[in-house]
Amino acid sequence: MKTLVLGAGVIGVTTAYYLARAGHQVTVLEQDGGPAMGTSFANGGQLSFSHPEPWASPEVPAMAWRALGGGQSPFHVPLRWDPALWSWGLRFLRNCTAQRCHRHAARIAGLALHSRQALAEIRASGDIRFEHRRPGTLHLFTDPRELRKALDLAQARRGFGIEQEPLAPESCVRIEPALAERCDRLSGGIYAPGDETGDAFLFTQALARRCARQGVAFRYGATLQGLEAHAGRITDVATSQGRFQADNYVLALGVESPRVARSLSLRLPIYPVKGYSISLPLTGHHTAPRVNIIHEVRRVVAARLGTQLRIAGGADFMGYDRGLHRPRAQAILDAIRELFPDPGDLSRAGYWTGLRPMTPDGMPILGPTPYDNLYLNTGHGSLGWTLACGSAQVLAELICGREPPIDLRGFSLGRFG
Repeated sequence: MKTLVLGAGVIGVTTAYYLARAGHQVTVLEQDGGPAMGTSFANGGQLSFSHPEPWASPEVPAMAWRALGGGQSPFHVPLRWDPALWSWGLRFLRNCTAQRCHRHAARIAGLALHSRQALAEIRASGDIRFEHRRPGTLHLFTDPRELRKALDLAQARRGFGIEQEPLAPESCVRIEPALAERCDRLSGGIYAPGDETGDAFLFTQALARRCARQGVAFRYGATLQGLEAHAGRITDVATSQGRFQADNYVLALGVESPRVARSLSLRLPIYPVKGYSISLPLTGHHTAPRVNIIHEVRRVVAARLGTQLRIAGGADFMGYDRGLHRPRAQAILDAIRELFPDPGDLSRAGYWTGLRPMTPDGMPILGPTPYDNLYLNTGHGSLGWTLACGSAQVLAELICGREPPIDLRGFSLGRFG
C-alpha cells in the first residue's frame, strides 16, 4: 500500500512513522529543506498532557475584547479587513460556552493521555534524543480570581484521569525554588506531575532519520500546488518536483492545509495564529525554573530544554504574517521575568515566531474526508507537539482498516457541517 504524507512537521513525520511501521510504502512531501522547519521548529517545548482545555473557553471573549480595545491581553487582534478571520472568529465565539468547552476538553484529554503513552513507546525503542525530561508543570497564579476558576477546572481534569495538586504559594516554592524571590506575588498554583518537556525540532529530526532507515522516502523542496481527484478519489498530487501518485493521501500541512485543500473545493476551518518563542542560554544562570511553568494570567509558558530556557506565548491574529513584533516578544519575556528576574542570558536571547493551525473549537481535525483515500491530520493549534504521537497512531489505525483506540467521530471534519 502506497501512502503519501503531505508535510514533514512533527505531525507529518509521526504519521509517516506509524504508517511505515504498519507496512505502508510511505513518501513524505515537504516544501522546506528538511523536517520540522516550520511551526515545529522552536515551539514552547512543553508536552502539556494535563492542559486539555481548548482556547475556545468562556473567559476568552473578554480577553479578545481587551485586545481590540488596546488593553493588555495575550491576544492581538488588529482592526483590519480580514474576512477569513471574522468568519472563523464567529465560529470560535460560538464554541466559547462552558458546556462545549468541557466536552471538547474531555476529548482532547483522552487523546493527550493516549499520546503520552505513544511517545513513551517511541522513546523506549531507542535512538531518539530530544532533551526529554519529566519535570511536571506548575501553573502559577497572581490573581486570586483566576486561581479560584482554575481550581474548578482542576477538579474536572481529575475526572479526565489527569493528576492535579493545588498548592499554596509556599508549596509552589518547594517544587520550584527559583520562585523564592517572588513568592509574595503568588496567589497559589496547581502542579501537574505527569507533564513532560522536549524539543519538538530535535524529536522530529531524529524520528525522520529513523523513518528513512525504515524505508520512508522524503522529498524536500517540493512545493505543493494542488490535489487532483476523479470519481471521489484523489488521483495524484501536483508539486514543483512533478506529480506523485499513491493509494492513500494524508494532509498534515498545519496552516498550509486549507490552501492545498481548496484545490478540491474542500474548506478547512483553520486560521493561522502567530505565537512567539524566546530561547535563553542558561550558562552561568542558576535562577531559571527547572519545572515547566505556565504563567496563567499572562498565558506565557517556560520550559528547560537542555542548556536553554524556552519561553513562549502570544496569539496574534494577523493572517500569514510571520514577522517578529518586538514589543509583543518583549511582553512575553517580561511576563516570565515577573516571576523569575534572572531567567537566562538576556544578551543572547534568540527570537522566533511560528503559526499555529487553530480550529474554531480548539480541537484537531482527524480522520476521513469526502474523498475515499484522503485523510486529515491537522489543526492542532498550540497542542501539536503534545498530541502528535497519539494523533498519528490513531489515524494510522484508521487508514489500515482497524478500530482506533480513540473515537475519532468528535475530531472529524464532519463536525463543522
